Amino acid sequence: MFHHRSSVARVAACVGVTERTVRKWRDRFLEAGVAGLYDRPRSGRPPRFGPEQRCEVIALACDAPANYGFEGQTLWTYDTLTDAVRRTLGLPMSRSSIWRTLEQNALRPHRVRMWLHSPTRTSSRR
Repeated sequence: MFHHRSSVARVAACVGVTERTVRKWRDRFLEAGVAGLYDRPRSGRPPRFGPEQRCEVIALACDAPANYGFEGQTLWTYDTLTDAVRRTLGLPMSRSSIWRTLEQNALRPHRVRMWLHSPTRTSSRR
């Protein structure tokens, strides 16, 4: 462990980061305590679709395509899912945005694996 008087160079070498990184986190801790160690807001465009809308997309993707006018289709494709999101939910969500939403939640509705169990025989053989 480190003593509170350990040098920046020693801490950086032991932890495997640069001295600049050690100074940054030390200064943030001295300025704000433990709260200073949490991520700060980052720049960038705010998300276009909120969590509620993304949950609606996930719910739709977990349902059968036939329930949304895609008769005879047992699995979603990203194109049909994009069409269903636009028509049903009224969201102008792009195909790539739908892909990211599903990917972030480990969902792959176009890659469903199915299997059948054979019924067990309860009657005795003769």
